[in-house]
Amino acid sequence: MSQYFGHKKELAKHGVAELADPLGRSTDIGRDVYMAVVDGSVEELLTFEYPNAPTSAEYLSDFMERNLKDIIPQPTVHAFLDQYEGFNQDPFLPIIRKKDDHIQYKGLALFKDDLYVGELSNKDSYIFKLFYEKTKTGTYEISFKNKKYIATENIRSKVKYKVSGSQDNPRVSVHVSVIGEVKDASSVLKKGNTMKEVEKEWSKETTERAEKMMRKFQELKIDPLGIGEKVRSHFRNLTATQPFLFNFI
Repeated sequence: MSQYFGHKKELAKHGVAELADPLGRSTDIGRDVYMAVVDGSVEELLTFEYPNAPTSAEYLSDFMERNLKDIIPQPTVHAFLDQYEGFNQDPFLPIIRKKDDHIQYKGLALFKDDLYVGELSNKDSYIFKLFYEKTKTGTYEISFKNKKYIATENIRSKVKYKVSGSQDNPRVSVHVSVIGEVKDASSVLKKGNTMKEVEKEWSKETTERAEKMMRKFQELKIDPLGIGEKVRSHFRNLTATQPFLFNFI
């Protein structure tokens, strides 16, 4: 069973490195220890008797291992420390809270170094995962012609980053390809709408949300996607943080 380590949201605003570093150095703690930011009372979340599991520890462990893997990259202690200590990459962690008699994922906490500086919504977490790593999981809902909603489920996705330009003015193009399955949309498709129309709407909405997400990262001056590392590996002599321009294709 995996272990869990949580930070209260208010505490995360003041930095979490002093709490996370000892966990990363300890030989008694495995690589499957999960981290999260808790919105609300950590004590209540950890001690509440959840109806769907024998103990709160088992319920939380199952939630972190199974539920979150469809939404965000694995939030382990070692992943957090690798991001924190890596070149030009900032960490991220899930935000969870106790909601009635269950635990709920709220969004993705964004860090600058080890300080909490902002967050992504539940829906934008899906976009983030598409841009972060290839995946075979995840569900996304789009508005179709401003009237109906269509849910799509990932079968397979992959992402490619292409670095161009010069060392003084690097440019990064991102290409995301997704093979998915349409769910709960039979009434929409029966009215003569083709899958090409659905694909076009999906691409339009996700591209707009991705551009908004990237602008937010630039405003916060953070790099949770590790784009700086990709630029550094392309330009051997790059040693300092530089601004990046994004093209979406």
